[in-house]
Amino acid sequence: IGSRNSIDLSLEADRLGSDPSLRFHAETRQPMPVSEILRIAVSLGFPPPAALRVESGNASFQIEGRDLRLKSGRFQIAGQADVDTLTLSAPTGAEKVLVSPLHMKFAGDNIQANRFHLSLPGAGKLEVTELTASDHPAGFGFQARIRTMEPLQAVRWLDFAGGFGLKLPQEVQLKNGSFTLTAEIKRAAGSKTMSYSAAGRLQNARIHCASLKEDLTVEQASFQAEDNRMEIRALQAQWAETRLRGNLQGNLTSKGPVVLQFQLQADKVDMDRWSELLDTSPAAEGKGGPSVSGTSDSGWWKRLRIENGSLAIAEAKSKKIEASDIRILSGMQDRILTIGKLDCRLYGGTHQGALRLDFHHQKPLFTYQGKGQDMDVGRFLADSTLYRDLL
Repeated sequence: IGSRNSIDLSLEADRLGSDPSLRFHAETRQPMPVSEILRIAVSLGFPPPAALRVESGNASFQIEGRDLRLKSGRFQIAGQADVDTLTLSAPTGAEKVLVSPLHMKFAGDNIQANRFHLSLPGAGKLEVTELTASDHPAGFGFQARIRTMEPLQAVRWLDFAGGFGLKLPQEVQLKNGSFTLTAEIKRAAGSKTMSYSAAGRLQNARIHCASLKEDLTVEQASFQAEDNRMEIRALQAQWAETRLRGNLQGNLTSKGPVVLQFQLQADKVDMDRWSELLDTSPAAEGKGGPSVSGTSDSGWWKRLRIENGSLAIAEAKSKKIEASDIRILSGMQDRILTIGKLDCRLYGGTHQGALRLDFHHQKPLFTYQGKGQDMDVGRFLADSTLYRDLL
């Protein structure tokens, strides 16, 4: 084959006739370019999966074939192959991954391989502990179990995974960070989507979310994900000069409601600063125009639904008003935020109240009910221009 590559081939015929049945054995004498092996496979009617693009690599193989019918072209094959280093990419991805060392067995349309490495140069390495795949007329299907061998560079690996359809919602953009994980990924033959379950840890990440004018910085967080559902625990993050701790649960979807639950604690909150950095205007909903990230956010606020959101704030201020020991229970649907419980310590006393914010307008409209007890009214009115003007 070519000028440098040789294959030992033996044939045995059970019978002769118009459509003889043959058995054969083929074996490479030395590793040969994978491109040549694929050319042979294509000529025998075994094209590579469309979901993968082979860039380069060398391999050796042994193949056993039986019931080979020359006239009808029908046959069954089984064998094994060894690959030293293989370069792969996804059809729509820019990143190329190195595969090594790979020992795989195949029989008919089924492939099995265990314990080989995937690496992106400069971005880390992971191990595929188990891989089974099948190529059917309906499409290529597979199941894989993976684990990281070192912290991986999140942006580059996410770009590689995106070539296979694993993407974050367009409202969320990961800008940097590293992660470790164990995961199981599946795609049924003929399906265009993949299912997955994963658990791991994210560190030193910067995340942009639609309608936030400042990125969220994640120092560290543990996560579990299954298909479009994600749970984040032991979060340590910072946004708008506020340090955040706690847990979040939600779904990751580009269509339908974005349902979010959270239990968070914050140290200091400047409500005026938060208001400046939170873009809740209808113009941010992607009516043909760009969002903060430069792409339409497809109605992020309209789709956001908060269920059982709790926030504990040590200290907060708005204008000159200062409060402490704040406890908030909230919910949100159809751009209306309902804070059913707003308790805090205020000017030497206590405050209990409720708040409703309507984000259908350029400036949110609010409805407030509350009562205070044992508060220093003089200090409160001195700092509250709103109440002083009303009086």
